[in-house]
Amino acid sequence: MKIELFVLAVIGVLHLASSISVDDLDAKWIKYKNDFHKKYEDPTEEARRKEIFKLKLIDIEEHNAKYKQGLVSWYKSLNQFSDLTTQEFADLQGDTEVTLL
Repeated sequence: MKIELFVLAVIGVLHLASSISVDDLDAKWIKYKNDFHKKYEDPTEEARRKEIFKLKLIDIEEHNAKYKQGLVSWYKSLNQFSDLTTQEFADLQGDTEVTLL
């Protein structure tokens, strides 16, 4: 049963990932960098941050689709931390343990 749920979750994420066009992602990335005054050391670091951002964006869009269906009671949005990994965010907050759901 757990494996089936995991497979369904992966399929859902892959579906959302395929629904974000490169142009849409690029436009959202540029807006994000401008909105939060983001600058990166080099192209490699920027590519890494963009990939993290993309995963967060997919998660947000998946969650907000559930919100629109009334399945969850709150709405997610991008913020200044959307280019950080969960561990990096926890480190900034002083958390020593990170729990991934």
